[in-house]
Amino acid sequence: MRNDVVGYIGYVLVLIGAAAGGLWLIALGYGSTTRATIAGVVAVVLLVAGIGTLTLIHLRRQVIDPVEPEPTANEVSKYRNQHPR
Repeated sequence: MRNDVVGYIGYVLVLIGAAAGGLWLIALGYGSTTRATIAGVVAVVLLVAGIGTLTLIHLRRQVIDPVEPEPTANEVSKYRNQHPR
């Protein structure tokens, strides 16, 4: 359950980072270097944090996926008896 909350936070960080990147482009267009610098730094920090969070969740997931469990030896033998070659 912990990965759900952390994944949600990572996703929101990526979305806010993308929005800050848009504000960075707008500030560059208006020639406001101070605001552009702040928005650019915020965008990079949020995007790196969000993508890093989602990457860590992916790398540290369980080996056995509950959606596709590994078959047991009993299940394999039962399947082979029902479906001979």
